[in-house]
Amino acid sequence: MSFIQIGFLGALAALAVPIIIHLVFRQRAKKVELGTLRFLRVVLEHNARRRRVMRWLLLMLRLACVGLLAFLFARPYLLALRAAGEKQSVVVLIDQSATMELAQQDGTRSIERAVATVRDLVSKAGNNSRFEIAFFDHAIHPLFAPVLDTDKDKSKPRDPGRNELLTKLVAPQACHGGTDYGVALEWARDTLAKAPPGPRVLHVLTDLQQSGLAWSEVDELPDDVTTHLHDLGRSAVSNLAVTEARPERAWLRPDEQTSLHVTVYNGSPFTAIDLPVVLKLAASGSAAGRQITLREQMKIEPGTLESKRFDLPPLADGLWQGTVSIETEDDLPADNARHVALLASRPYQVLLIDGRASASPVLSSTYFFESALRLAPAGELYSASPFEPRTIEPGDRLPDLDAVDVVVLSDVSEL
Repeated sequence: MSFIQIGFLGALAALAVPIIIHLVFRQRAKKVELGTLRFLRVVLEHNARRRRVMRWLLLMLRLACVGLLAFLFARPYLLALRAAGEKQSVVVLIDQSATMELAQQDGTRSIERAVATVRDLVSKAGNNSRFEIAFFDHAIHPLFAPVLDTDKDKSKPRDPGRNELLTKLVAPQACHGGTDYGVALEWARDTLAKAPPGPRVLHVLTDLQQSGLAWSEVDELPDDVTTHLHDLGRSAVSNLAVTEARPERAWLRPDEQTSLHVTVYNGSPFTAIDLPVVLKLAASGSAAGRQITLREQMKIEPGTLESKRFDLPPLADGLWQGTVSIETEDDLPADNARHVALLASRPYQVLLIDGRASASPVLSSTYFFESALRLAPAGELYSASPFEPRTIEPGDRLPDLDAVDVVVLSDVSEL
């Protein structure tokens, strides 16, 4: 017998609680010699022995209840005897995180090598082997979804044919996810626990790289599972990545200046010296055709982050879009650039018509709305508001509405 949630067996320590209760509240009789009641001594001793047996029986029942709860929460299951001809259950986990895009010396990607290894494993397996295959990154992606057992109203693993399995077992075109081994091993543990009686084997194909590594808690695999780890990684990986490109102000008025903060990570084992970082922006709208190119150099130690500030010149009216990139060749070029966008435009003209004006601006019906419009955007404490509100009363002369973007009516019954 084995357990899926073996940690719950620690709850058996709670068996001490009924014993403590029993010892604390047990009755202690005091002997008193009464000569006139000596004939009742035999009856009293008989009753005392009976009560003592009942108390011990009650204690054992309490202990059994607590132990049964801990035993059930541990989810026990029986290991059936392996008979000749039983099918072998094989679970295969294939890592498809971003680092599996790395090309090997022969030019093939790591994910393609992993799929080729699994296809060879399936082709050479005997007819008594049953496969469950799943790709994983930050989530689990089974190759075949489980089917619903209508008789038992629960799902069970699907058993595809060998040809169907090989047809669907294809390397993804691109790998871009993070890595969470806990999610994958939890799925493998549950799949193996539900497998029919017979030998159980787990194959994990990964490069053991920390690509967006997440830490998920997972219980141990059953004791009778044979595990094989296939290391597809390279001894040294050269990777530089732009992890952040954050403008101090995403919206600004025309001809205003702002700065862009860029963070670069060095994931290679060597120091990056004079690493060129380039910011390219191009305008659309009324300033279409204008471009800005800024260059900086950085020195980054292995496994560290470094930041650089780009001070932008005054931006003309329009939407400015572009990238921050590092001009270098490494093993993972997908993260060598980040997109950035800034909007330079005049404030939006908002006309507020207040039908309940007051001598005190606090009592005006549009006071709080106008105050909110004058606030800076979230996260930009020193930025001007993108709105320019103006409040009038219904009897006032209307301004030129062609220059107004939004009109707000508040407590206005007639115009």
